Amino acid sequence: MGKDKEKTETVYCLKYALTQGIFTIKGYELDSGSFMATSRYYQSFSSSNWTRCPKEAIHMAETLRKKKITLLRKQIVRLQAVEFKVPE
Repeated sequence: MGKDKEKTETVYCLKYALTQGIFTIKGYELDSGSFMATSRYYQSFSSSNWTRCPKEAIHMAETLRKKKITLLRKQIVRLQAVEFKVPE
């Protein structure tokens, strides 16, 4: 199932970085690269949603934020370009 369930470690989770911030989770890494959290209840995080390094976690969260801001700016431009017409 995983590498070794007895070898739990604490990592930084980024799955909810833009809404709840970066938080730590305890668990173990699966063979697939995902991380199985065991602290509250069993929950799996894909390899793009966690890291062992706090500096990397901050860098990844900043990258996520920049991507989200870019997406929102594009959406704003599209919304500003919408013209409303009343059907006759």
